[in-house]
Amino acid sequence: MNYINLRHVSTFMRILPSSRIERCTDAHAFYALYTLDRLPQDDIRRISRKRLSDELDIAERTTRSLVGILESNGLVDVVQAGIALTNYGKDMLNGLGIRLVETTDTPYVIGRSTSGAILHYTGKPLFKGVEQRNLALGKGADGCTTWTMRDGRLFMLPDWPVDDEDPSYATKLRQASGLSDGEYLFIVGAKTEHQAKLIAIEVALDALDLSSTGADTDADMKEGAEDGRMPFEPPRSQSYN
Repeated sequence: MNYINLRHVSTFMRILPSSRIERCTDAHAFYALYTLDRLPQDDIRRISRKRLSDELDIAERTTRSLVGILESNGLVDVVQAGIALTNYGKDMLNGLGIRLVETTDTPYVIGRSTSGAILHYTGKPLFKGVEQRNLALGKGADGCTTWTMRDGRLFMLPDWPVDDEDPSYATKLRQASGLSDGEYLFIVGAKTEHQAKLIAIEVALDALDLSSTGADTDADMKEGAEDGRMPFEPPRSQSYN
């Protein structure tokens, strides 16, 4: 069964807000964990603070503060040889249910460069994508579109049937993203690929916020209470008009 881990989501959302690191967001924290998780298997699985700073495109001093917070929360291990993701950090990352995808040559998003983030589960359907677009624009993006699969068919929110209107692009996007039923893909356009990537992560994290998971009732929380999991149930038989 696919799931997000509500306990991990709740913990992750509280890591940075109280820390107030200048020019550093939850997206940077996520991307730091994501970068560490995707080090080559033949690598020593550790990277220097300088290299991580370059990946995050933030000052090394800011990276030092971020890494310190991630280490104090048990998400990374820091030794002289470099920074590595802990098993708990990997579990945390996987429990958020977000993955990044390459979205080059996207004709339906404004912006010089584009990047995408897929959210595995929100708890309730997103109907129009307007909130996600507005959030992205407020963060400095040039554009943002939201895509989803319903019963094997690809839609751009609110209800544009991509398979019917642009079957060639529908095939291309499926192959590039691996999008599945019930998942949401946020494609962000911005001045640089890095900016687009971070904003796409922020949009996905915002949709993942516990306030939008539908997990605020006793009945929702009871299932999987022992391990903090929320089962994945793709939205079906919904009216999207």
